[in-house]
Amino acid sequence: MNRNQVTIIFLGMAICLGMFLFPPWRYTVATAGLFSERPGPYCFFFTPPPPIKAPYPIMQPGYGVHLDLTRLGAQWLIIVLVCAGAVLALKERRTAKDLLQHAKHTSFIEMAGHKNEAPVAPAPSPFETSMDASPPPAFARDDDQVE
Repeated sequence: MNRNQVTIIFLGMAICLGMFLFPPWRYTVATAGLFSERPGPYCFFFTPPPPIKAPYPIMQPGYGVHLDLTRLGAQWLIIVLVCAGAVLALKERRTAKDLLQHAKHTSFIEMAGHKNEAPVAPAPSPFETSMDASPPPAFARDDDQVE
């Protein structure tokens, strides 16, 4: 990941945190035979907005306020999608020239994916004939040994 992508991710997380600290609220009205909801303001999470005042004091217990989780989820989804799109759009693309330049400055060992190991020679094919194989090493006889 490059620096711009990391910045976008942290910016998206900060926006989501701000949305959590100041979420959308919803007013509710529940009286005999009537239930209604309407969007409320954005307020600090620990201090919700006061409920709507009832026109008649006897109806007050039916009025309330709660978090609007649907709106909050939609906002988070939009931020996640926008940030994901921005991260993908800011991905560094390599051109053929970049790849050739990288290949010139990369050793064979690095290209093979090994860090501190030499490349391993390929195993001989099981279909090799004895004529393709190198001759066995010559063994010294006891009378030919030099001291």
